[in-house]
Amino acid sequence: MQGSDGLAPLIGILDSNRDIIARSDDTLRGEPNGTVDLQFRAPYAGEFRIVATRDGNATGTTTGTYTLYVKLESKIPTRENDLPEVQFRCGEMLITNALSVYFSEDVVADANAAPTDPVELYALSAVGYDQFAPVIRANASISENVLDCTRDGRTLPGSRFVLPEMDALQISNEEHATRLILQSLNMDTLLGNVTFTVGALDGTTGKFVVVLQGLKIDDRDAPDLVYFRLGPRAKESIVTVYMISDKDSRLDPLMTASGLDGVNLATCDDAGSRLCPDVPSAQDLTVYIAEASGTTIMGGRFDAGLVLQPNTTDAIALSLQSKNGDTSGEYTLVFVAELR
Repeated sequence: MQGSDGLAPLIGILDSNRDIIARSDDTLRGEPNGTVDLQFRAPYAGEFRIVATRDGNATGTTTGTYTLYVKLESKIPTRENDLPEVQFRCGEMLITNALSVYFSEDVVADANAAPTDPVELYALSAVGYDQFAPVIRANASISENVLDCTRDGRTLPGSRFVLPEMDALQISNEEHATRLILQSLNMDTLLGNVTFTVGALDGTTGKFVVVLQGLKIDDRDAPDLVYFRLGPRAKESIVTVYMISDKDSRLDPLMTASGLDGVNLATCDDAGSRLCPDVPSAQDLTVYIAEASGTTIMGGRFDAGLVLQPNTTDAIALSLQSKNGDTSGEYTLVFVAELR
């Protein structure tokens, strides 16, 4: 970091909880118009923040301009055995891995929120067709341990899932439906990078639907990045993904899927339109979650969707944004796939 016009530079690194874990003045204190360097090796996978400030930070007095240079010195290569697990345990239950969804986002508290409103909230519902008995596991970068692992569907009876080109499913018992809610109540307890894994109890098979709520595009120009990864026994499945604007949202969704090599796999604006006719229209999608006062997720003609057949367990990146970058709001992701 090069200071100019009188600025004495200081660099800090924060972890996902905004705790400082490295700073340049541990080895060299910045002088006005001087240069400071900070070499940082990430101790774990996750999100870190670079803070460019002045010597003394909040108590500092120098002012001016600066130039910040960031360089990747080395990268740990992907391990050859970096493969998704075929099965995992949830307590005493043995679960077959079907689908993982993971993402990181810069969580910002809503300035209009009440003090008791959660800062960060994700709700994941999974339902199984045929014999598929879903289980949901949640991991986060803030903890070495599993945050939760459940097949609790007590709040879902009465829910209804209507998906394009599939039979409507009315949930009458807990056997084939599971729901998991994660939330943090203040900026000091953010969840970090969250991974949700949906699996099948005792190797049961069939189609399944995953509904992820709690996503929002705040900055109209910045896309969200969400990744999904199929389990080894589901890798040949056709995966349909919908990005559904919430009913009170102004968001006009646009989706792009790409491999981790950056190669574009598919892009879709309005599902079922002439620009992506191979995707069943989102207008045929309605999900009713019968929890508390009930939530209805209803697709519209401007909602986006993709039909993919990855044929791999490698991660697929979903770039989720607003068409033309001129709308914002909350949205829900709906995945449909099959475990064979």
